[in-house]
Amino acid sequence: GYKLLEIIMLCVSLAVAAIPEGLPAVITITLSTGTAALARRKTIVRQMSAVETLGSTDIVCSDKTGTITENKMQVVDTIIHDEFMFNYISILANDVICENGKYIGDPTETSLVEYVKNKKIDVDTIREKCNRLGEAPFDSERKMMSSVNEIDSKKYLLVKGSLENLLNHCKSI
Repeated sequence: GYKLLEIIMLCVSLAVAAIPEGLPAVITITLSTGTAALARRKTIVRQMSAVETLGSTDIVCSDKTGTITENKMQVVDTIIHDEFMFNYISILANDVICENGKYIGDPTETSLVEYVKNKKIDVDTIREKCNRLGEAPFDSERKMMSSVNEIDSKKYLLVKGSLENLLNHCKSI
């Protein structure tokens, strides 16, 4: 009254008990059987640590910026109070580098530089002309990046980041 699979498992366990040298072969067969079952469900994973991480995950959060699928963002629409300062903030409060005509860095920062560049503004000339005197890089606690630059012999603190955090640092007039 036993099923075929149960009989096979019993035979394998008896073979391992009787001949310990057969253990590596049995493990290989067992693992390949498991891999075949995973392949039928299209769930083969190359790194075991990925499975362990996924197994301990309770909640998966994602955003709708497109960075998950393309790792690319684009400025589509703007409401700008001071176009001049927006351009300087986009260029100078930014750590994107240009290699072979392509911008490399954070998707948010590359989208800002590409937006300004599409307005026919020379990004490299502005960066050369306006020295960065100091910076506070973006971090998840502050949720903003700050840079102190010299523009036309005046020092400016240029900041970009989440609106909520920026407004918390502003004084109402």
